[in-house]
Parts: sequence; C-alpha cells; structure tokens
Amino acid sequence: MNPADSTVANGTNRGTLVAGATSQVNEKWQYTVENTYFAFSNKPTYGSNYGVSFTPNETWRHDAGLIFGSSKSVVDGTSVERMGLSWASTYANGDTERAGLRLEYSRDTSTDTVAVNDRKNYAVSAYWDRRVDPDWRWIANFDAVVSQSDQTSFRDGKYAELTFGYAYRPVNNDRTNGLISLTILYDMPGADQVNRDGNINGAKQQSLILNAAVNHDLTDTVTIGAKYGYRVRKMAARDSETFTQSLTHLGILRLDYHVVHNWDLMAEGRINRFVETGVNEYGANLGVYRHFGNSLKADVGYSWGKV
Repeated sequence: MNPADSTVANGTNRGTLVAGATSQVNEKWQYTVENTYFAFSNKPTYGSNYGVSFTPNETWRHDAGLIFGSSKSVVDGTSVERMGLSWASTYANGDTERAGLRLEYSRDTSTDTVAVNDRKNYAVSAYWDRRVDPDWRWIANFDAVVSQSDQTSFRDGKYAELTFGYAYRPVNNDRTNGLISLTILYDMPGADQVNRDGNINGAKQQSLILNAAVNHDLTDTVTIGAKYGYRVRKMAARDSETFTQSLTHLGILRLDYHVVHNWDLMAEGRINRFVETGVNEYGANLGVYRHFGNSLKADVGYSWGKV
C-alpha cells in the first residue's frame, strides 16, 4: 500500500511511472528494488520498495521487504509519510497443492491537521488450493485490512473477505469448467475511507454470498455459461449501528462466439431479484473482442439495464 491509497489524499492519479531492478545473488538469494511515482495529480506520491527473497528449495520461497512512501499536496503543502514492513511465504508441491501468506504493517504520519491522516495499517493476504483428483480441487482465499487512526475509533476501518470453493477443472478435457464457492464479507470502513464498492460515503455491510458457475464449450467456436448467486446482506449507514437485512438472487446467462482467429463476440443477460420488495432488475451486455497475439486483447461493449 502507499499513501495514495487513502482517499483523504484528495488527489486524482492520471498516470503511474514504475522503475525497478532485480539482482540474482545465487540460486537461493535475490534482491529487488522498485520505485513508483503516481504522477499528474494535486497530491503526487512517491513510493519505494526494497526486498530480499530466499528460496531454500523447489517447495518454499520467503520474501521480506521495506516500504517507504511520501506524498505532498500542491494545494496546501501538507504531506503524508509512510514506512512499513512486509513478509511473504509461498509453498508449492507441483500442481497438487499451493499456498501463500503475506503480512504487512505500515504507519502513516501526516502534517495535515484537518484530514488527520496519522494511522497504523495491518494487512493479511492468503491463498490455498489443493487438487484432490485430476478433475477437482479445493480453493480458498483470505484478505483482511485493519486501519487504526491515532485520533478516534470513528476513523478506524476494518475489512475481511474469506472465500472457500470447490472447482471442477478437468485435466484431460477442459470443455466444461465449474465452481461452487461461499464468500463471507465484513466491510466496516471508517470516515474518509472507501467501502468495498469504492464509495467514500457508502454503507458498511456484513454479507454471506453463495455462488455457482459453469462454462461449457458446445463447439470449438461456441461457449455457453451460467451463474447463480445468492446473497444475505446486513447493511447500515456509515454513522449508524442499525443494520437492515436483505436477500438477493442473481442469475446470469452468457454466450461467447469465436468468429475468426482474432475476433470474439460476447452476449450476456442478467437478472437481480430482491426478495423483500419482490422487485426484479434486468441487464444485458454485448461485447466485441480483438486479440493481438497471445498477450494483448482489446474490446468494446455496450450495457443495458441496472444489473
């Protein structure tokens, strides 16, 4: 994370410059340096990351890093300084099992007495997947962030998201792929922080989301897909502790058509049903994709409706 991640910076980034280097000391050790400049805003931000990696064998890798960042407003001259530490470990047993954990701590110090940017930040990110047979695998992801202000708990923010799923991804025949997953979401942003939807004044929520999705290749050029989602959500205004529960069903049907070697067409229909009100919302997407080699894809599309 960098100081520009905070919405209180009130700067709109219109470009990012990144420069870095990696040096391989030997088969087990390497170090990296990366400098990032978020340019062309009213609060330009500069960040530096210094890291060292240790790979003792083919199964494990460990990374440690130092984080430095600073930003200064061209409007009022106030600044934010960030210092932090990070640690990450990854495990891989071929294609049978993979796991990873990343921990990060940073502290922001600000000269802005109005926005009050002084805070401590704690972040955790983890993943795990395990193949149980050639066609099925368990998957899990977890992300959490806690941001503590040194002024008042009203400015503290807490976010956590856990997803656990069972995926059908056959090795010998990839014509059909499927996933069933359960997501638990806890989003309690503080003042001057965005919520999961990216809104600085948006509501806080606790949600339980069940998803089921499947894709199937009818032919070499036509793929159909379907997705169903069910959400139980408790929401409250940012400054309230009165939560209101809502139940929502989401259904999606999709068709992909591979026209020629470099061109694809996509059509998608959506329906959202709100149980409490009995209201249905509909939407549709239509897109055209152009492939440029194996690493670049451009698309243009049009959307209808509210979903």
